[in-house]
Amino acid sequence: MRLIKMFGLAASAAVAAMAFVGASSAMADGGNGTAICKQDELACAAANLYPANTTVLASLLNPGLTGVGASLLGPNLVLEVTCFQSHSKSKTLAALASPLTGHLEELSFSHCFHKTGVACTVTINHVGELLLLKTAANLGTATVHNVSATVECGISPVIFRCFYKTNAMPMHALGTGLDGTAAMLVADHAELTEEKKLTSIGCPTRGLFDGAYEILSPTPAYVSL
Repeated sequence: MRLIKMFGLAASAAVAAMAFVGASSAMADGGNGTAICKQDELACAAANLYPANTTVLASLLNPGLTGVGASLLGPNLVLEVTCFQSHSKSKTLAALASPLTGHLEELSFSHCFHKTGVACTVTINHVGELLLLKTAANLGTATVHNVSATVECGISPVIFRCFYKTNAMPMHALGTGLDGTAAMLVADHAELTEEKKLTSIGCPTRGLFDGAYEILSPTPAYVSL
């Protein structure tokens, strides 16, 4: 099973993960732009470029297999929420660009639970985009914009309900490995912001998200120019 851990409030967790799932693996390095390439090439040949409107599918990694989990830390550590499944679908807007942008079309979180065992629901209110920039050979940064979500935990009338969004949330982008390991998007204490204040107790104003997603398609996906 694929796992997302969140500390802080369920909301935080959800928003974060959704955000990063969005685009393909792209990065920018200065003048020429960023591309997703079918071959491990510094400058991707035209025949090896994934074209605009390439569908990118991503799924939360299994931390038991990879050693990389997904966790959200809120300042008050009020809640800890775990989602066991998360998937996304996005499309690139170009074959080569600086930055290369991916538009998030679908995002889902399921099998989410508070550490006490109470069920939680993650609802995506707005999907955004991911801007990918090359920083080194087959590596880059991915910035998530304009993703918002609601996380609810509990049973009526006692429900925690929090709203969070991503404001240029950073992630690491890794292309397909030399050993064939999948391309990845990884968040390391990426910051989430509370979108609006509610009367619910325990919604931290700031959350930190850690998580890793693997790119299921296209494959292979090398970060190139």
